[in-house]
Amino acid sequence: MKKGTTFRDLYEAFEVDDKDGKDERPPEIIMLDSSLDNYIDISSDINEVPRYWFYEWKGLLLQKAEARLEEMKQEQHDRQQDAPEDEEARERSKEFLASFRADYSIVTADKASNTYVVVCKPWLCQQAMQEAHNTPSYVRSDKQGTAILEADEEFSLGEQMVVEEEPEPDPNAPHRRGPPPKPPPKHAIFKPKLPTFGVVIKLHKKNKPRFLAKSHETSLVQVSQWISLSLKTMMRSSEALWRSLFLSVGIVAHSSWIVSNSKQIRSRMKHMTDLGLSSDTQQTYDFATMYTSLDLDCMKKKLSEYISLVFEHARQNVRPFNEPKVLVLKRKCANQHPWRVDGSTTASNTPSQQVVTAARLEKWLRHLLDNLHVRIGEDIMRQTQGIPMGTSCSPWLANIMLFMYEFDYFSEQVSKLQPWDTQSRSPAWKHLRDLSICTRYMDDLWNPLVDRATFEAITKLIYPAQSGLMLGDPESDGPSVDYLDMTIWCDAQSEMPNPKPQWHSKLYDKKVAMVTKGLKLNKFPDPASKLSTRCKYGVITSQLHRYNVACTRRRDFLVPARELYRTYLRKGYRQQRVHQYFGRFMRRHVPHYQPARVLRQWKSLAPSC
Repeated sequence: MKKGTTFRDLYEAFEVDDKDGKDERPPEIIMLDSSLDNYIDISSDINEVPRYWFYEWKGLLLQKAEARLEEMKQEQHDRQQDAPEDEEARERSKEFLASFRADYSIVTADKASNTYVVVCKPWLCQQAMQEAHNTPSYVRSDKQGTAILEADEEFSLGEQMVVEEEPEPDPNAPHRRGPPPKPPPKHAIFKPKLPTFGVVIKLHKKNKPRFLAKSHETSLVQVSQWISLSLKTMMRSSEALWRSLFLSVGIVAHSSWIVSNSKQIRSRMKHMTDLGLSSDTQQTYDFATMYTSLDLDCMKKKLSEYISLVFEHARQNVRPFNEPKVLVLKRKCANQHPWRVDGSTTASNTPSQQVVTAARLEKWLRHLLDNLHVRIGEDIMRQTQGIPMGTSCSPWLANIMLFMYEFDYFSEQVSKLQPWDTQSRSPAWKHLRDLSICTRYMDDLWNPLVDRATFEAITKLIYPAQSGLMLGDPESDGPSVDYLDMTIWCDAQSEMPNPKPQWHSKLYDKKVAMVTKGLKLNKFPDPASKLSTRCKYGVITSQLHRYNVACTRRRDFLVPARELYRTYLRKGYRQQRVHQYFGRFMRRHVPHYQPARVLRQWKSLAPSC
């Protein structure tokens, strides 16, 4: 357990049914061979090429797989020789673990997914029951579980999101000539299962439990996935609407308040630097219990307005103009040009493709929001307030709802500006420009330029209390704030003759604060885990990319990068391979940091690690 949740100890072989008994290869290679044949069949049909084009590639792949399999088995044998297993001790450990799990639960840690959290099971069950029965979010459902599943299946079949699964073939039935029919794809099969409660522990907030609705492979998973894909595609149009709104008064807005990563924050910082905007105080805010407090009637109303807004924008701005449009979406393909003229497309609704109209999307949303069920023990509860965390479309629903409140507010403010305000860059115009630079990552707000009292008054106007959105006190307030994984501040460079404000940032890691409180966290996979070598060492590259985005200055980048180097050496990784990954990243992405000199300094860290 000290090695983290991603650790996988020994390689476990598995068996394959071989009715003929002629293939003497390892069962893993037999399964890989069969999977490659299936892939070749599909690829040759899609690309209209002969199957034999793939044979050389398949042979090389099987050869490498067999060699790697032998290496893994040898590694396992060596480890067993070094530490021979005591069967009696193994049985005792199994018995202890069984008795341990009767009293305790092992759950996931929020913000530290590679760390085990052991929780008293009776206490956790009590918290789950209180969440379900003593909060206004849930009521006991008046429907039986069978009736709920039948209604969800009927809806999914009617919307052609799933297909009816064929019954198992009768072994006594006469044999039919020809190849057997292909089974339906996994995503097309209806799952007769209701969501159940899951939990993560928020270590950074006094070990508070966060309850999730585990919706993977449940009855409404297909509806939720198609709603997510629809709203994700429509966001391109709503972002264009936001930029057009501000451009109408001469304000260049890179995007709406919605951001999804640190790169977009860096873009805002560069924009403020280019405009010469500075700030002595900033704030970050967090909505208190946003997901569980949203009013579903308000959500339905704002989502309906959003759908009408985007489809009307597509009607007016997508060629041919002034023609009603529909969305043609494919599950596994990029939707670069999804809009089609209504009635002109020959596309049909299948589990892999959907033709989405405004009315149809609203129908999906109503069914989903009216049927948010979760099973807790023997009880079936229906969520009447808020949306469940764990459902794939929940982040999109919350984001779009907040976007519409923000868009409505700024539409009203833009309409109040007079032409002379834009021409003279009046205080009202500058105030609107400063507000446009604010950002929101889900329920986290960053206000870099507007004073605190004014901003808090504005947010009360943007987010009405009846919607269930309540903004708490600032989480950070001052010249420097922590937002996402960055610490952001403005440097006025007052020592220069003509000071120009520069916005800077460096890495901020919430896990560091957890460690200072005495928590022992596992941050990276153990080298003995049976994860692939590329996976384990590839974490180095991904982390260095993260540091490079978060840090604007060389010295701020080198601090976490050096600590990452030391951590990998402490864990027992090979220094030569670690050095290779660091060197490749430094030369390709930060050559102005003098990689050779930096790497020489880091290589001397080995004895001290």
